[in-house]
Amino acid sequence: MAPARLFVPAAQTHAHRISSFTMSLSLKRYTPAEISKMQSAFGPVNKPTLPDAAKWQLEGTTLKLMDGERPAQLTLPVQSIILYPKDNGTVSVTAEFPADEAGNPTCATGKYLHKLFGTDGESASAVAKHLQAMVGSKGPKIPGGIKNAENVKKALNADLERLTGKPDLMPVPFKKRMSDDGYYYRFSFNVYYKKEAKPPREEGSVPADVAAAADGAPGDVAGNPIMEFFRANPGETCNPFAASTAHGSATCWEILFSTMNQGKNTWYSKVLAQLTIGGISIRWNPARKILTCGMYLNGPGLQVFGGVDMSRDQLAGPTEENLAVYESFGLATKRARDDDEDDAAAADIYDRAIKQVKLEPDSGP
Repeated sequence: MAPARLFVPAAQTHAHRISSFTMSLSLKRYTPAEISKMQSAFGPVNKPTLPDAAKWQLEGTTLKLMDGERPAQLTLPVQSIILYPKDNGTVSVTAEFPADEAGNPTCATGKYLHKLFGTDGESASAVAKHLQAMVGSKGPKIPGGIKNAENVKKALNADLERLTGKPDLMPVPFKKRMSDDGYYYRFSFNVYYKKEAKPPREEGSVPADVAAAADGAPGDVAGNPIMEFFRANPGETCNPFAASTAHGSATCWEILFSTMNQGKNTWYSKVLAQLTIGGISIRWNPARKILTCGMYLNGPGLQVFGGVDMSRDQLAGPTEENLAVYESFGLATKRARDDDEDDAAAADIYDRAIKQVKLEPDSGP
């Protein structure tokens, strides 16, 4: 059955804030019900890529996830992604995956990530085998010593099984969590948006690319952590990370600021997107006396299909049955689009693309 025609909201611009990226349908905000339809439509034509042959290999003192002779690259399914900008020069990228009553991941991608990063997983086995070579003579103190792989793995699994708190040794990018609804998993990593400024910028200023994106945003983002970081750190400048849009084009700053929300305690962006990740590695940090896991967005990176409207229709959108009742009264149920010709043309392209999608059975991310 073909997916229902999506409502495309009017361009979210102010008279004094007009920017080309506001015309991208990928950066407009949709209700959760509309996002669900978009996920069903975009998912089958943007399939995940999770290489079965990916293995951890020791290179020097660093464990790297390799696919043959090349660094492994993972492309996750189209799903909801939350971005948390921080005032330390990083953005936390997070995605959630379902689990059963016993705390085991239930979808294909969750099972794959658990095999890589979870309890008794491949990363734990690789670290247990190579820890001594990774840390040298001043490594962590583990009961029984780091020369015994079983002792090391026991300590690593203790970190991987934690539901709360920080690990003592092993990084946990795929972490089991508990909510009122039961277990779930959260996959998260940080990307850097800073680099050294040569020469330093003017005190209290913001890099031009960041300032332009903020000025063109549909809402007031002046107090977000990214702006505050650059105002307080003239010795740093912007370092764009890999990001793209399914419709039109935009910089990572435009993507962040056009979808950004201010919550009670934090700023965040919630989008329907697909992550392509590379450079996955584990190494010893001698200053912190802990192992760290690094990765970065690669290729299309964070590919965005739409922003999530957090202000309305959070539980459900209009049903076909209810719309039919309104129509039986002779009332129009379709919302008017923006009158701008470019926006209308782009909306038509989006609609036709979605209508042409042949949906497959939904097996989850």
